[in-house]
Amino acid sequence: MLASELRHELTRVTFPLNLAEHRVVRDIVCDYVCELRSLHWPPEQVIKMVKEIAHDVGFAPVHKHEALPRAGTDEDQLIADLVSWSITEYYNG
Repeated sequence: MLASELRHELTRVTFPLNLAEHRVVRDIVCDYVCELRSLHWPPEQVIKMVKEIAHDVGFAPVHKHEALPRAGTDEDQLIADLVSWSITEYYNG
């Protein structure tokens, strides 16, 4: 059920995210991670699932193969946040 809620919330995301939207997405991700952890999913599988949901709704990191990296997009930052929140929640939740 939380996977559907996360999927739905990510479809509603518009950039730039305001603080309230950022918190809503973070809270749903953390709840989802707690649910998967309670089912004894390993952390790498949890992160994979969160990233798959993001990918399913159209988020994909921009892969840069340049000598000098540039700042990532808002989408790149959100994906990085999803992974960071997942790791933090898995181990600290």
